Amino acid sequence: VHAAGHLHAGVLAQVTRVADIPTLIVVGARGSGKTTLLARLLDGRPPDERVAVLLNERGRTVLSAREGVTPAEIEPGCVCCTAQVSLRVALTRLLREARPRRLYIELAEGTHLRDALRTLRNPWLAPVLRIAGVLGVVGGRRVTDDEAMAAWLADLTAVVLGSDTSGAAGALIASLRPGLRVIAADAPADAILSAAGS
Repeated sequence: VHAAGHLHAGVLAQVTRVADIPTLIVVGARGSGKTTLLARLLDGRPPDERVAVLLNERGRTVLSAREGVTPAEIEPGCVCCTAQVSLRVALTRLLREARPRRLYIELAEGTHLRDALRTLRNPWLAPVLRIAGVLGVVGGRRVTDDEAMAAWLADLTAVVLGSDTSGAAGALIASLRPGLRVIAADAPADAILSAAGS
């Protein structure tokens, strides 16, 4: 099975003709500002950089195709459970068509983040994608001091706080996960990418 996974990975790399794409995962609740943040990151990219965006949730903000930016959607659902096949099909198609230098993947909050990351790092995708960061977006929600929040924070490289999130939320996040980078949503795009490790 393991060898078959590597064979499939080799086929994927040949079909898409891309390898080692820096990939930023953006995750958060519906209405937290994930797509708005992605739009800002896309606006701040170098003009000659080809970027692909895979969206797992349709919100109020819509990302449209434009010069150097190719968006695609997968059906709603957890990419490690119900939407895993959709993820593979959509990613293969998107990478083949866009041949991006960078990839953004937006995940719904209901995604089992740790399992989704395992899916994105499996031997089939490993030669093609390099997870550069996992950015959590907190906006329009209350940050809670509980195990579920702590578990969610554990897999992130940084958190973006929406303008409607109180300063106390940042302090609580810091207490739940010391050392996690917390940045405001209105920070410059390059500062957000740097905080995320991308």
